[in-house]
Amino acid sequence: MLRRIVYVPFVLGFGLLAAFAVETRTQITPWHALALTRTINTIEVVHFYKTGIYADRAALVDYLREQKNDTKAGGRVREWTSRLNFFSDEILPGWFLEYEVKPGNTGYILILTGSDEKQKTGSNEGQKSVVITDEKAVIYRATPYATDRLPAAREIARAQDVPGEAPI
Repeated sequence: MLRRIVYVPFVLGFGLLAAFAVETRTQITPWHALALTRTINTIEVVHFYKTGIYADRAALVDYLREQKNDTKAGGRVREWTSRLNFFSDEILPGWFLEYEVKPGNTGYILILTGSDEKQKTGSNEGQKSVVITDEKAVIYRATPYATDRLPAAREIARAQDVPGEAPI
């Protein structure tokens, strides 16, 4: 009887702890978006070295799936990679991916747009944190950025051409 009394609170306590752990996951921040951008740049370099062309979105997603399931990754990296969503443009919670391979496979443009910054800036206009990169693998950040003025990836020739950008 004593075993059952001890066992029930232990199981209930473990269940509450597990539920609490799910609710206290790390918030996705610009640091995570930068980590994803660095990962994608590395994937592109490896893919280009192996094949001579830049990865299209399907190949990029396949590489990212491999990264997501990598058991060698450290805990901090593993936590955000476990939250990658390959079935939506919202690749990370609050972060949207726009990816375009340039015509003739001469390069690529990657834009990650972050969560609404309206409360942080005090402005009435919705603002976004923006991370931009291309085949040169230099990462730029433009923040905050008005959502209605953000150019599409297909409209950008080079990452450094985005107004308000600054290299990281």
